[in-house]
Amino acid sequence: MPISTILSYFTSNSAFKKLSQEQNEALVRLLAYAQAIDGHVDAGEQKILVRAVRDLRWQGAHSLEDFVARAIADAGSLVGNRERKQAFVRDVAAGLGEDWLREEAYYMAAKMTLSDRDLQEVEQAFLREIVEAFAIRPERLEVITGLLIRDNAF
Repeated sequence: MPISTILSYFTSNSAFKKLSQEQNEALVRLLAYAQAIDGHVDAGEQKILVRAVRDLRWQGAHSLEDFVARAIADAGSLVGNRERKQAFVRDVAAGLGEDWLREEAYYMAAKMTLSDRDLQEVEQAFLREIVEAFAIRPERLEVITGLLIRDNAF
């Protein structure tokens, strides 16, 4: 199943329809970084992200497509810069706000990094930084990890 289909399953959920624009933007920024972490995002991959989040109730000053393009460009500048990356993850955590949304965002970011079935060290470090900045409790992390393992076993 394509990653855009998996992620759009979440973003089409009624709970995601109630997100503020700040939460929408934080989620898109996180997913853009998860997509860009390996160093390059081509136009096709950018379209995948737009399709994945198209069901969000987007009310930004810029179109969703423009925001995704800018978020991916901004994400590219974070690669290799530990301090900026940590500040970014903390900022996204604050933008997401609610515990349930931080957990869902972590799950979606992990799905993005695992979509190529090759979890590199930089991606592992990114996921650890999310867990820390998002203050995901160990018991919740265990549940989410179990879901990721189950989902990627096929």
